[in-house]
Amino acid sequence: MLGIVLAPSATLACWEDSRFQESRTLEQSFTQSTGLAVETVLGSITIKAHDADTIDLVYRETLRARDRVALERAKNEVDLFVERRGEWLELGVDSPYRDREGNIDYNHRLDYCILADFELRVPRRLDLDVHTVTEGEIVIEGVDGDFIVEHVAGDITLIGVAGDQGEVATVSGDIHVGFTRNPKTNWSFRTVSGDVDVRLQPGLDAFFDITTQFGEVFTSYEVSERIVSAQPVVERKGGRTLVRAGSGYRVQVGDGGAELAFETLSGTIYVHDRDAR
Repeated sequence: MLGIVLAPSATLACWEDSRFQESRTLEQSFTQSTGLAVETVLGSITIKAHDADTIDLVYRETLRARDRVALERAKNEVDLFVERRGEWLELGVDSPYRDREGNIDYNHRLDYCILADFELRVPRRLDLDVHTVTEGEIVIEGVDGDFIVEHVAGDITLIGVAGDQGEVATVSGDIHVGFTRNPKTNWSFRTVSGDVDVRLQPGLDAFFDITTQFGEVFTSYEVSERIVSAQPVVERKGGRTLVRAGSGYRVQVGDGGAELAFETLSGTIYVHDRDAR
């Protein structure tokens, strides 16, 4: 995806003090791509796999403005953004915020606001690059691919996914991920004020790189203490393994292999196999 420059306070203030509103729904299908990029700022993104080879979109847009003149201007200036870049399909919101290169800059303020929700059905094998900021959550279900998933003020949930590498990050939300196949290379899961809950398959071979300032870490996997950057203390608590050590450390699960990074400032990190309670 292309860059987004945010001025969240201005964007949210516009949303809160707007009195006039109009909504619409668009439905569109696209031929299969190897990758899908979706971005919105105010809104949710829901992506679920199906057995077809098309990408099917339901786009729900709500415009809010301080007066009717501004609302009419928004109706003329805002539209669904669709672009193909090689084998990738890019979807977003086309508005005066978007420049000719496709970058988005919210540092200037309009007298209307755009709430845009994306609901998609996609092929099961697809790489994803997904971004939103607030007024919604990100949910992805049943997709096998490489992932970049970023949020600012909301939760991220990945259900029944698989992929060799991925990045999942939010600032003030929880992260929930359930894998149908254990990763082979690198994944990262990062939040500042939320919890991280990742469920993997039995027989995991991986390194856990864990960073937390004030949170705790629980895992159902047996961890080795012999590969560390700060010596952890491993103990049992409530039938689960509790790992404690400074702000950052590394432990090994099984024979090692995949590099899995978990980071939170104040939340709790849970890493379990699918059968753990």
